[in-house]
Amino acid sequence: MTTEYAPYFYTWGWENSAYRFTSLVGMHKQTAVPAVTLAFVLANGGCSPTRSIQSHAADIVAYKALGGQVKASFGGAGGTYLENGCTDAPSLASAITAFVDETGIKDLDFDVEQSVAMNPTANARRSTALATVQASRGIKISFTLPAMPSGLTPEATAVVGSAVAAGIAISHVNLMVMDYGSSVSAGRKMSDLAIASVDACAAQLKTILPTLSDAAAYAMIGATPMIGQNDVAGEVFTLADATALVAFAKAKRLGLVSFWALQRDEVCRGAVDLALCTGAQTASNQFHNILKTVR
Repeated sequence: MTTEYAPYFYTWGWENSAYRFTSLVGMHKQTAVPAVTLAFVLANGGCSPTRSIQSHAADIVAYKALGGQVKASFGGAGGTYLENGCTDAPSLASAITAFVDETGIKDLDFDVEQSVAMNPTANARRSTALATVQASRGIKISFTLPAMPSGLTPEATAVVGSAVAAGIAISHVNLMVMDYGSSVSAGRKMSDLAIASVDACAAQLKTILPTLSDAAAYAMIGATPMIGQNDVAGEVFTLADATALVAFAKAKRLGLVSFWALQRDEVCRGAVDLALCTGAQTASNQFHNILKTVR
C-alpha cells in the first residue's frame, strides 16, 4: 500500500500576492506536489458552501491535467461549518451534493475541531447527510480531528463513532498532530508526540471497528503536523521531526501524511508570521521535500 500524500493549500491563497505561488498550477511548477487538500469549505451565510473552490475551477482542471489530485476539506478552526449552517440532515446532504456535482471533487475531508460542531446533534446531522451523499455520489469521506498522545480526544472519538454508526465508509481518520499545549509538549519532540498519537489512535479504531487488523488500523490513519512553529509557543515541528515521521509512516504504512500548509513552507524574511512561514527552515519547500518521500 502506498501512503497518500496531500498537503494543505490555502483557499485564500489563490491570487494572493503574499504567497510565492498564487495558483495550483504555479504551485505545481515550483514543487510538483502530486495532490492537495483545499482548505476550507464553510457555510456561505446559510446552508450553502463557500465558493472559493468553484470560482477557481479552471485552475483545478489545469492542475489535474498535470496529474494532480484534489480533495476538499470542510470545516477548520474558524468560521461557520456547513453542518451548523444547515438546519437538518436532508438540507446538508443537498448542499454537499451540489458542491460535488458542481466541482467534480468526490474526495471530501471534514475537519471537525470546533466544539459547536462536536456534539450529538451536529454529529448525527453530519453523519446522516454524509451517508446519503456517499450512497448517491460514491464520495470518499475522511475526518481530520484533534488528537493527543493518548489518541483522539473524546469529542473526536464521538465524531468517528457517529459516522461508523451511520454506515459511512471512512477513508482516513487524519490526526492533527500539532498544538498539544505546553503542559503536554514540554521537553518532548513533536515527532514523538505525533507517533504516540497515531499508535494510540490505532488502538482506538480497533475498538470502534473490532474487525480491523493492526495493519488496517494504521492504514486508516493520517498524520498532519503544523510544520515549524506551531500556534503554541515552544512547539516547533522541525525538519528532523519530519524525517522521523516519514520513517514511522513507512514502517507502519500509514494511510495519509499531510502538513499545514504549502504556503507556509517558506523561510521567514523577518519575524515569524505563522500564516507565511515556519521559522524552522533555510530554503523554500524543505518540509515538502522530506515529507513527499513517504510515497
